[in-house]
Amino acid sequence: METDEISEHFVPSDIVVKEEVERNLENHKEAAPFGIVVQKEITANELVACDRLLDVLRPGQTGPLNVDQLLRLRFNRLSIQDKVAVRDRGRPTPNLDMSEDAEANGKKYKRRFTRDYYKQFSWLSGCARRTALFCFPCLMLKGIRSKFCNEGYTKLRAIKQAMKEHDESKRHINSCMLVTSWGRGHQHSGDLVGDWEAPVEDSVQAHNEKVEANLYILGELVEAVFFCGFNEAPLRGHDESEGSEKPGICRALLDFRAERDPVLKEHLNTSTMFKGTCGEIQDEILESVVEAYRKQVISEIEETNYVAIMAADTTDISNKTQTVIVFRYLCKGKLLERFWGFFIPESVNVEGIAKCLLEQLAIVLKGKKKRKLIAQTYDGCNVMSGRFNGVQAKVREIYPLAQFIHCYGHQLQSVVSKTCHGNTTARVFFQNVGGITSFFSKSPQNHDVLLQHLQAILLQPKSETWCFEGRTVAKIKHYIEPLKACLEELVERSNSDTQIQAQGILYFLHGKNCKFWLNLFHSILFSVNKLIEAMQSTKITAFSIRIGRNSFKDQMKKIRDDVTKHSDHNTQADAQKICDFVSAGLEDRFKFTDYLLIRNLFRKDIYMNSLSSDLDNTFALVPDCYPSIVAHRLKNELEEYYLHSHNGMHHKDLMKLYDYWRANGYSKVFTEATKLLEVFMTIPMTTDEAERTLFKLERATAKSGSTMGNERLTALSILSMEKPLFTNVDLNLKEKVLHHLVHNKPRRMDFIYK
Repeated sequence: METDEISEHFVPSDIVVKEEVERNLENHKEAAPFGIVVQKEITANELVACDRLLDVLRPGQTGPLNVDQLLRLRFNRLSIQDKVAVRDRGRPTPNLDMSEDAEANGKKYKRRFTRDYYKQFSWLSGCARRTALFCFPCLMLKGIRSKFCNEGYTKLRAIKQAMKEHDESKRHINSCMLVTSWGRGHQHSGDLVGDWEAPVEDSVQAHNEKVEANLYILGELVEAVFFCGFNEAPLRGHDESEGSEKPGICRALLDFRAERDPVLKEHLNTSTMFKGTCGEIQDEILESVVEAYRKQVISEIEETNYVAIMAADTTDISNKTQTVIVFRYLCKGKLLERFWGFFIPESVNVEGIAKCLLEQLAIVLKGKKKRKLIAQTYDGCNVMSGRFNGVQAKVREIYPLAQFIHCYGHQLQSVVSKTCHGNTTARVFFQNVGGITSFFSKSPQNHDVLLQHLQAILLQPKSETWCFEGRTVAKIKHYIEPLKACLEELVERSNSDTQIQAQGILYFLHGKNCKFWLNLFHSILFSVNKLIEAMQSTKITAFSIRIGRNSFKDQMKKIRDDVTKHSDHNTQADAQKICDFVSAGLEDRFKFTDYLLIRNLFRKDIYMNSLSSDLDNTFALVPDCYPSIVAHRLKNELEEYYLHSHNGMHHKDLMKLYDYWRANGYSKVFTEATKLLEVFMTIPMTTDEAERTLFKLERATAKSGSTMGNERLTALSILSMEKPLFTNVDLNLKEKVLHHLVHNKPRRMDFIYK
């Protein structure tokens, strides 16, 4: 096409230098911009209009522009005549090769796009290059947020419903009205000016400016809630009314920031529609926090190979049982423990707790990800860990690789504590034992008197199971007579409240069965401590495990037999039941110990000194416990590693070894060994971590004493324990919280851009 022929078709009002047009066309011959090509349907004038925003369309051309060309055109710079010309040339309706696999009633089939859709909806357009569907009016207006604009609609599933929803939407109807109005206004100076165009553009701009201001205010409200959550400060005060001198921390923080922010101050003083300081808005922000956080956790778990679930049952001050759930996994080489939430099971039995856990696991491990769950660990409750009817057995029915692991963060004395809760006599006894240390630890005066009589200080409470520790019971047993003398002195010289409490403790210590129960639990807890020492040995073997368990059984049998010497038959029966429950509970807890043997494969001193037959037996355990690991290759990898590596490459700490392999490229060489390392990192507690407490689980159970709602408590706990996640700029969780908040339900204020 010659440039002279092009120039004679320019609209006179557009002054374009001929040399500029020639240069522009020459550039397009070398590298035409996306979607703009010189072809029969599109003239050179249209090409120039796209690149230089000239409101020119060559008259007399027919045939619709394709979607790429429509996306390139800047309609807001075109005259009404040019807009009408584009509209009247029609919508592009090419044949589309769209298909996707589907399945229904066990039969597989293919969904395909048909041209009948074009007939059903007069606005529907298609793009063969993108294999996507668009809305013709919305494309011409630009800036309309819709499934059928921008990138286009590419899914065939529920396509009729999607088209129907778009067809009935206000935005689409408004687009159709505006496009239809082009060329139907009054004529002025040779141009057609639409009656709708300018007002609509002005209203969209005004709306978006308003949205920007509203989102700023909403962001300030979210930041205030974040601050309270991060610092574990109460959101609400006793008096949240206007002019209150002692409002909640959240309201006080907003007022403080408003003194330095005129926009926020004006909003708080004048807004009557959405002030954002009421408890309902705070609850909605916390709900969005939970939603955004859990989506982040799920996305992290999708990237990892293995995951473990940790759970504990605890009670709030209203005596309601709550289940705390924490997930543990490796993500991008970093070991993470993510708090998931507080939940109230339907019933405090196997069925109720199992249902609660399985519902949450179904959310996190969807589809074919069930084999990712390789470990489960709970507290000492027999309901949770019983291997035949307990929760762990119910979980393994759905997640077969989820072996029950004894978590050394749950001290073995918790097994004793849970056992005692099921026996009235023992429960009352230990409540009294707990009352003794509380009596002295909460009063400095009482504590000073105690020091005058005892050479040792009674242990102070640290957790709900503190009084079941062998050392505490041993101290009370050993110092019972000086303790009585101390209490008698306090009865004589203290005030009435202290006298009443001291008399109550004295009554307990003088009881006929007090020494019997002290001796019984001292013996039981001593045996428990011996067992845990055997299981935590760094040189544990199958033989030492067997010796430790048999020794514990023998010791518990001896204790049970000694119970028969007591004269009271009811006391005998209670004591024998406790011995039986403790024995069964610890047997369940250490039923699966294969992972302790497999873990020794990463101990060079043990590996090199082991018999080949013992190593073969250990390698044979691997595929049974962890089917994704190839035992034969694992054996070859470890042999080569120990044969050729120097001492600096070995670490007893598995996390350091894992980091070293990743940093130096060995993880790509020792693929199966790396998988096994990831398994042991994921398992909640291995032998060399025995002194570490599970931070997230411990903090979560400590927070459960509140009576606030579970969702609110979960959200505030998330903000408190996961602050680094919310302050990570790359993750941008604040924006995700805002997005959920404004889209969760219709709002009276405008928060969504047009």
